Formats: sequence, structure tokens, C-alpha cells
Amino acid sequence: MNGTWSQDTLAGKPIEVYEPPNLGQARFGVLFLHPLGLETLSGRDAFTTVLDQRKLPCVCPLTKRSWWTDRICPSSIPI
Repeated sequence: MNGTWSQDTLAGKPIEVYEPPNLGQARFGVLFLHPLGLETLSGRDAFTTVLDQRKLPCVCPLTKRSWWTDRICPSSIPI
């Protein structure tokens, strides 16, 4: 792994961001929407290696059960 993972916020929601080496050469990026188990790609070397090889930045929104459905999921709304 040559790039870096960091945490930030987007629209007030926490996200993990991966910046590969030579980010200036990136033409595309990856938006990773975690599964129900809330796993992200941070710390998963197999995925990070592919992101490095393809020079792909990645954003992983950190949500609870659901942030991207057509219905509001009460557990995903911050109190």
C-alpha cells in the first residue's frame, strides 16, 4: 500500500477517503457503499492494492444501516 486512508466529513456525514499515489493522474474514482455489516475498505490490503494499481481514489460513507435507499431508516439518522 502506497496511498493513504483518512477520515473526513461530507455534508456533515463521516467518510473514509483513500488517496492513491500520484492522485493528480486519477481520471475516475470509487464510491464504496458498505454492506449491512458496515464493513469498509480501509485496512483491507487486497482492495487497497487494487486501488493503488489503478490509481483510483475512493470514498466510503460511514453510515449506519442505510444512507442510500428510497426510504428513511431511523437508525441512520443522527440523534
